[in-house]
Amino acid sequence: MSTTTTYTDFKEAQVDWSYVERLLPPKIIPEIPKDCGITPSGWRAPRDPPPDLPYYIRRRRDHLLPLYLERRRDELNPNTMDFQYVELVKLNQIYGDVFACEKDLREFLEKEVNHPIATHVDELKGTIRVKGADRTLLEKFVFEQGF
Repeated sequence: MSTTTTYTDFKEAQVDWSYVERLLPPKIIPEIPKDCGITPSGWRAPRDPPPDLPYYIRRRRDHLLPLYLERRRDELNPNTMDFQYVELVKLNQIYGDVFACEKDLREFLEKEVNHPIATHVDELKGTIRVKGADRTLLEKFVFEQGF
């Protein structure tokens, strides 16, 4: 048997990590504040308990609404040969009866904008895409429902 010897020695350096740790983001997102009313940004806390509806719209993990804007090609303009674009608003994380949510959403939006709204429901993914309405109107709908 041969023994291995090393000719170097090591010494562990003492490091004060408190200066670095204060720069790191928190590992846990804080709980939803209760009874804060409407904040200056327009954010509202969800109702406690949640409303008794056949569907539920879950917020993202940072407590914001799951609303996203999509911009898609719509039609080709034959004169300029450029595509026209359409903006859609996508509402995610709908659990339960997605079609009941779409019906309530469509009635609310058509009453607000006074013209027909085009919607597309993806039941498996729990999403609704809306054409012809602004994102702020969808926010208003979700807040008024209590989610």
